[in-house]
Parts: sequence; C-alpha cells; structure tokens
Amino acid sequence: MQEFFKLRALLSGLLLVVLLTSGCQSGSERYHLSGSVTYKGTPVPRGLIVFTPVEQGGLQGSPAFAKISNGRFDTSVDGEGHFGGVQDLMISGFDGENVTEDAPMGGVLFATMTVRKTLPASTSQMDLVLP
Repeated sequence: MQEFFKLRALLSGLLLVVLLTSGCQSGSERYHLSGSVTYKGTPVPRGLIVFTPVEQGGLQGSPAFAKISNGRFDTSVDGEGHFGGVQDLMISGFDGENVTEDAPMGGVLFATMTVRKTLPASTSQMDLVLP
C-alpha cells in the first residue's frame, strides 16, 4: 500500500511539473506523437508517459505528456505535444483493474521506467517496447 502512495505522489508531481511549465517555450511549435506501448509483449492497459527534454546547449523545453489507454497513446488526444530533440520518457504502467478513487488507473503493472529517445521536430509515430 505504501508503494501505491509513493507512485501516486510521483505521478501527481509529474503532472504538476507539466502543468506549471507548459508555457516555458512560448512561440515554439509543439509536435504530436502517437503510437503503442507494450510490456513483455502485451499492450499496456493504462498509464502515463512524461516527455522531458534533455538540456542541450543551454536550451530546454517544457515537458509533454500522454495518457496510455489500451496499449495506445496520442499527445493530440489526451496529452500535450513535445518540442523535438532528445527526451527522457518516464513511462508508468497500470493494469486498469479494480479502479478506485485511490487507484484511478488500477494496480501497478511495472515500476516507472525511463528511456531516452530522440524525437523529430515533426508530428510522428513511435512504438515503445518495454522489457
């Protein structure tokens, strides 16, 4: 149960960072990303991806995010686009079962994973395969 509260606090904090910094690069175009997320070969039922730009040459954009639903994500539908470039993707996955007010995405499917990807400065697709 304590693990759930830690995860809930982490997700709440990540969402707060995204919301508070969403205007940091005014005038810069955001690009949308969509695709699939699988864990051990199976679509992730519910989850969240936070895209955090990796600072390069003193430039860093604000984070982007997308919700995962039935193994799919799309920043243009339920999230906010990215600025392109090198990004750390923090991916949290849930089973979507026994959803309650305290566990709105169900039980934890895996510990939050971070992967580094270079995203194009254009709208694109990407499939994320998690081990």
